[in-house]
Formats: sequence, C-alpha cells, structure tokens
Amino acid sequence: MERASEIKAGFDPEFLKKKPVVVRECLSTDKKQEWGVVVNLRTGIYYPINKTAHEIWHSINGKRTVGAIAVKIARKYGVKKTKAAGDVGNYILLLERAGLIRWRS
Repeated sequence: MERASEIKAGFDPEFLKKKPVVVRECLSTDKKQEWGVVVNLRTGIYYPINKTAHEIWHSINGKRTVGAIAVKIARKYGVKKTKAAGDVGNYILLLERAGLIRWRS
C-alpha cells in the first residue's frame, strides 16, 4: 500500500503532510449529494462544488493530510495517485485562498 507521504505531485512533500481544517464560518450542503455549495458566512460568498470537490470538502477534518485525501480520491475514482495529489492539492489551495480552510497546527 502506498502511503500518502510517498506521493510526488510537484508539491513539497511537507505540503502533502499538512492537515487542512474547515473554518467555523462555513456551511456546506449534505455529504450525500453529488453536488453542492459551500458558503463563507463572513463574506456571504458561495461556491458551487461538483461531486469530486464535494468528496474532498467532506474529507477535510483536521485529521487527514492532503496526501491522505488524495489517496482516498485516487482509489474512489480510479486515477493515479500523483494526478489525484496534484488536483486535490490545487483545490485545497483554492479553498485556503477563499478563506474556507486553515491549517491545523
């Protein structure tokens, strides 16, 4: 079994070990839906999310690393772990820039 820390996706290996946490000022639609919306309650901006983004969003719990989330997505959708790591990493960086997540210390 490949460990999340062994994935190479153009990111610093330390990035894949980081644990994102959803900020308290956010709401999202139910996990069981195939699409959804994330709302930043501070800004009032909402972000529509597709099935894969919804899966990533609901995997962010402060315990899973970016790499572990990527492995989960790779297995679920049958894609290479390096591809999933790049896509998941970029999406999580977008969430950070939007103020929807922070990093667990």
